[in-house]
This record gives sequence, structure tokens and C-alpha cells, in this order.
Amino acid sequence: FLGKFAMQSDEPSTQNIEGKIDVSVIIPVHNAEKTLRETLLSITQQTFGGTIEISVFSDGSIDSSVDIINECLPSLLEHCDFVYSSHTAPTTQRFRRGEQGSVTDHVEHDIAKGAGFARNASIAQSTGRYLCFLDSDDVMMPNRITAMFHTATTDQHENQFTLYGSQFVREPVDTTVRYTKWLNTMTQEQLHSQRFRECTVIQPTWFMSRVTYDKVGWYDETKGVPEDLDWFIRFYELGGRICRVDTHGALLVYKWGGMSVGSKHKQIDRKKLFVLRIASFQRSILPHWNQFSIWGAGRDGKEFYKALSDENKKKVVAFGDVAEKRLREKFYIHSVTGDRVPIVHFSEMQSPCVLCVKPDLTDGVFENNLASKNWTEGVDYYHFA
Repeated sequence: FLGKFAMQSDEPSTQNIEGKIDVSVIIPVHNAEKTLRETLLSITQQTFGGTIEISVFSDGSIDSSVDIINECLPSLLEHCDFVYSSHTAPTTQRFRRGEQGSVTDHVEHDIAKGAGFARNASIAQSTGRYLCFLDSDDVMMPNRITAMFHTATTDQHENQFTLYGSQFVREPVDTTVRYTKWLNTMTQEQLHSQRFRECTVIQPTWFMSRVTYDKVGWYDETKGVPEDLDWFIRFYELGGRICRVDTHGALLVYKWGGMSVGSKHKQIDRKKLFVLRIASFQRSILPHWNQFSIWGAGRDGKEFYKALSDENKKKVVAFGDVAEKRLREKFYIHSVTGDRVPIVHFSEMQSPCVLCVKPDLTDGVFENNLASKNWTEGVDYYHFA
């Protein structure tokens, strides 16, 4: 992470914080003129009684995003401090609550460096004790900061290295229905045990102390890298705890589409997500398993097997399935190595097991079959698909 936002790794950002600001709202912006106004004004509706700072980094926006910021700035400064910077702004521009002013910037061509860079820059220029993440096409519910700040500052759990998230409302409501249901209905325990499927709390709902962020470090700035999943995995593997704040219901309107930094990342390549997920699974789980089964002899199960290291391939004792066609094959034969792995009926499978079957697609058949095994999630099995 280079340039004017660079920071020595042995000098965390907390050393420069005086503690006057309670919460910094972190907003990366890229050509967000269609949604930015509603996003910013949702911050002015917060019921939070503490101090708020809005930290915006414009990542090469060539639309009217800066004009919209200036239109909203008088209202924002009635409630919050405001910080703005970009690749081309003459300096980091800071406005205190109650002041007047306008943002100065001029961009002639798109020089966007990506979501990871923009979030790092927004965090680096912020000063709050806590960081509240918000994409420039999403909208906060009025009690979001109140609920999350209260939970974070009163949480008595022994592990204070915690990432907080929340439930959300999807717009349009008929998009990503299964994904939304999964994220909003997991138990607190499943936030941990199902972490190999994806981030179990979505990034636009993230809330954490600056100390937590500093412990994990910067986002990966490589374009095309799923920077939220990469950070999430690093956080968890350092011993982090995940907590969804459910006391006030949904705290965010999570929108589909648009061209913000966040929206572009929502279209990330599935293969890049897979690589990060299976690498984490092999580091975190498989060293503790001497052998295991794979539930699902279809595409997802075979893809999982092929991606394993040679050492971990040797630990696979069976594929489990229910499809007659696959069961008749009796073996999965690797096309390159020639390794043969038995394919058995799921009822014959032994734990531990990795589940490479997507839930909620079989009218409850898969879920009933899984329940019949009397296994414990996070001990006997992990979901991966």
C-alpha cells in the first residue's frame, strides 16, 4: 500500500488517533452518482448520540459524484465530521461538524485502482475508534450505528477481537433470494462453521474497532481479488470472532446493481472466491483430519477434490451421493492421476465430511438426509458449497 496513504507496518493507525471521534463511516466511491445521495443522507438520519466522521475516498470517479457530495455537504456537516480525498485531489480535505465548505477535485479520466485500494485509503485518512463500512450504493437504517456501537462497546465476550455484522434487506427483493436468506438466518454458531462458503456477514454491514482492523492489516489491493473474503479469512485465521447484531433486525438496505466500488466487486469471479476458500479449508481444517469423505459426487464435489493438495487427496476415503447414476459408477477416477475414490450412498458415509451440495435446493431432501446422520456441524462436517 503505497503513496500518500502509506503507513509503516510497525506503526498501526491507532497511534495517530486521539479518540475524539467514536465512529468513522468508510465509503469508497467510484462513479456512484445514481446512488450516492441516498447513501450519504442515510447517515444524517442516524439516531446515534456519539460523534461520527464520514470518510470518502473517490477512486477515479469521472461522473458527478463530487457535485453530489457538495450538494449533501451542508446537511452532512450538521451531523458529522467529513473527510475527502482521491487520486487527484490536492490534499486530504477535512471538515469539522458545524463548518462550511466544499470539496475540490477534478478528474479527467478514470484512474480507478480498485475496491481494496479505495477502502484502505478511506480507512487511512479516518480517525474514529470504530469503523463502520458502507458501500456507496447501500443505505443504512437509522439505528444501525447505535445498535452496532452499543454491542461493540458492551460486548463481554472473552474474545474482543471481533467482526460485527448485521441482517439486511435486499433491493430488489427478488434478487439473490437464497443468498439473502442464508445470511440473515444463520445462527451465531453457523457464522463460524459455515465460513468456508463465503463471508458469513456481508462487508457493507461490517463494524469493528480500529484495533481489530490494524491487527489484520490492509485489504489486498490487487484488482480482481475478492478483497473482502481475503480480509475475512485472514481475520478468522488470526483468531477472530464473528458476531451478527440481531437486536434491531435488518440494519442495512443492500442494493443490487449500480457501478459503485462495492457493486463492481459483487460481480467477482467465482473461481477466485473458490481458490481462497479451499486454501483456507486446507490450512484450517484438514491438518486435523486423518481421513474424510466428500458429500456430493457431482461437479462441486469433484472440483473440491481436484483442488486439494496431493497429501489431502490421499485422505479422501469416499464420495457420498444419492443419484443412482453416480452410485452405479462405483468409483470416481481422476482423469490425470488415475486415483480411484469409492462412490457410496450417503447413508454409508462416515464423518468427518465436507458437504459439496448446495443447501435449500431439494425441497428439504438433502437437509433431511443430513439430519439423519446425527452429526454435529463444525465437528463432524462443514458446508463448502
